[in-house]
Amino acid sequence: MKMNNIIKRVRYIVPDSLRYSHILRSILLCYTSMQNNIGSLVNRCDSIDPSYISLTVRRPHQLSVNTKKPVIWHSHNQNVSVSKEGVLLAVQDCLGKDSQALVTAVDSKGKIVQEFNVTIVNWIANLSKLELIRRFPNYHILAYYKNTIYFCIGRILFKTQDSFKTRKKITKLPFLPAAGFPMLINDYGNFLIGQKKVFWSKDLTQWRQVCELQMHGNINMFDYYIDRKSSSCYVFVGEYSCNPNNRHKVYRGTLNIDETQEWKEILTFNSVSEQKKDNSILTAARHIHIVTVDPYTGYLWIGTGDEDIHSKILFSTDYGESFQILGMGSQEWRTLSIWFTKDYIYWNMDSHEPQKIFRIPRAKIANNEMITPILNSGFTKPGVNYLVIEKSEHQHFPVGVGKVYTETETRRIDNDNQVMALNDKEYDYREIVAELVNGAHFNYCWAKDQNNEKLVIMGAAPEGNLRDMQGRVFGIKENLDSSVQVQELISLRAKNLKADYQINMFTQLVPLFQDNSGAIYFKSRNLSWTGIYKTLLKWKDV
Repeated sequence: MKMNNIIKRVRYIVPDSLRYSHILRSILLCYTSMQNNIGSLVNRCDSIDPSYISLTVRRPHQLSVNTKKPVIWHSHNQNVSVSKEGVLLAVQDCLGKDSQALVTAVDSKGKIVQEFNVTIVNWIANLSKLELIRRFPNYHILAYYKNTIYFCIGRILFKTQDSFKTRKKITKLPFLPAAGFPMLINDYGNFLIGQKKVFWSKDLTQWRQVCELQMHGNINMFDYYIDRKSSSCYVFVGEYSCNPNNRHKVYRGTLNIDETQEWKEILTFNSVSEQKKDNSILTAARHIHIVTVDPYTGYLWIGTGDEDIHSKILFSTDYGESFQILGMGSQEWRTLSIWFTKDYIYWNMDSHEPQKIFRIPRAKIANNEMITPILNSGFTKPGVNYLVIEKSEHQHFPVGVGKVYTETETRRIDNDNQVMALNDKEYDYREIVAELVNGAHFNYCWAKDQNNEKLVIMGAAPEGNLRDMQGRVFGIKENLDSSVQVQELISLRAKNLKADYQINMFTQLVPLFQDNSGAIYFKSRNLSWTGIYKTLLKWKDV
């Protein structure tokens, strides 16, 4: 009889007076713990299926089968060829169903021995990889700091220094931590968000409220910077919702060395509803996506979405006292991750449209060069998309204030008739790092490969479904010569492929951090096993 059935029978036959005795509860807890340990040790994951293969265009890939007997190979898509030795090859990039091939290995009797689901991709795959080491229950990971993982189970705050083999209780928090935010830890204390409030603690045990929000935010919307010259710590936090009537705000906390704090709103975006009633409102956003700090300069960066008119990347050089718009007006400015290297600023695309990763040299920011500038002199150019900022005469521009149009002639620009150039090559100094055309790009973390060289680990989901419904993790490495390598590290199948697209489109592993041993941790989303994945990176340079 299976253990589950035994437990059910015990529950049924034991009288109510004894059913919840300490002995029986110990048996049940022991069995539950045994199940969890077995699940962690087996390391079997239906979501990571080797039969799902990303095939890089014009890069052969050798298949292998679980038999020593001869097999005959078949490809059910003319865009993917397979040799008699089982070598795959795609000579052109494709999208949609044209990018997907079923490849089968058949024995001498015509029986299918093995099947492979192949997707043609336009990025490097099957070179570097992530190997699953172990899985852990769905703990609420808050931070990794000085070789210590801080996490919550409900309101109980724990820490572990041996990858959850043991754990030590720190305290019971007076609030339930918000699911989307990390915990910030620095010399000025510890910051945590729960119940739409920012809390601060010096010792992780005594917590007090320091700021109140209108709504919760997301993983990349809580950051800080310490200004050593002024001995001040600046903490920044943003709000997120999908309610079209909400105005979303960014807040700044200024902490002094004597532990005094001052919190205030530094940026407010009009609601989508307000903008739809009045197109002249150009400061609207459906929600904030990113609130992050450039560690090299202390500049504050903000990203918003979701429609073209709402998609912006802004930055502040004075800790949020003023802001400038780097670019806006298309899905290429709708991002969920902005990261920084010594010489460049990178961002990804949270969009259904063909996705890219961009970068700009930080020297351009120092020179105040905007990519979508507001123009108040000169003339428009045919073929360029313009957002009308000011308009004095009804017929001067073909659309009203707050509307975008594609220019067909030359028109005067002056102080009374201003436009923002959205795609003028004269101003656009972005570099496309990679085209990862399939689904939306999500969060990232920094890691090092086995040679101690830094790279970004970025998650992507199949939102957009331009090729298939696989979630993926990419490695993005800036070389010493400033060139960039981008490789797929793992491909992930949704928990239930028959589920509604609105569910499957978020299938992914969310990068969290890398520990001192080199292991990289992820949180699962819409995978067969829900929890924390501990992995090891095996990187090979292209």
